[in-house]
Amino acid sequence: MKRLFVLLLVINICIISNGQTDTSKRISVLVPQSREDNVPSEKEDIKASGEIGTFDYVDVKYGFKDIKLESDINAIKKNVLIKKTESAANLKFYDIRDKKYLKVGSCNLKEVFFTCFKGKVLSIYIKTDATNSRCLLESLNELYGKGFQLNEFMEKYAWVGKRSTVMYSENSIKKDALTAIRSSTYEKVYKDFMGSVRKKDASDF
Repeated sequence: MKRLFVLLLVINICIISNGQTDTSKRISVLVPQSREDNVPSEKEDIKASGEIGTFDYVDVKYGFKDIKLESDINAIKKNVLIKKTESAANLKFYDIRDKKYLKVGSCNLKEVFFTCFKGKVLSIYIKTDATNSRCLLESLNELYGKGFQLNEFMEKYAWVGKRSTVMYSENSIKKDALTAIRSSTYEKVYKDFMGSVRKKDASDF
């Protein structure tokens, strides 16, 4: 399915947070959960001032263009052309059809979509083709500072703030990429909700 990667990412987040399986240890390399556990310390020259070019600017930006994480879907509908595409795992998916959201400077974006949980934006995803992926990566490095490389052999980078995270993941063969902008604080709300759902489902076994 078109959104299968996103659903797996959300499920993995819940697994990692609970720390219940060996699989979570492997996935945690791809999905950092906190600044302390997954990015270099201050001794490794990662700035944290809330200014452009620092990891903390991820929290200042807290979204993509004027779509902010945790913002109300009804407010977005008034200003941005969007279309609901799917519903799964208590999330609703929306494609952004507004052309101004399909460019970042000279970078052309293939697709931009976001997920909503209980009417608020949980995460935003940007897909780029092979021609424009590195262009977007350069913009991210300019905006948030040089990203923390999750694997020295792969083009996967993270910029981790206190309440949000940006991740860039490039396909090693096709060279296209997916950039994820996630609210760490609202993900905890979602994780807790899904935990209660799982417990309720298990009690009915």
